[in-house]
Amino acid sequence: MPRTIFDTYTEEPAPPIDWMMAAILERMRVLHLTNKDLAAAANIHYDTMRRWMLRSPAEWPRDIRDSVCKRLGITVDMRKALS
Repeated sequence: MPRTIFDTYTEEPAPPIDWMMAAILERMRVLHLTNKDLAAAANIHYDTMRRWMLRSPAEWPRDIRDSVCKRLGITVDMRKALS
């Protein structure tokens, strides 16, 4: 099929859902926690927590991810999450 000018307007397919981030955001909403609360739980600065929240939790340093998940009551098995 020939290319047209309308090819530039086609939408990119949505990336898959990051279920770990979805769980973190859902627990934050339900427990009325903010990034400041998570930063305190992980013993890091608020600005650092804000930067990590822009990435997938799978990319976070292990100690930060474990502290945040413990505070939120989320059990994480990274062997299953990365496979």
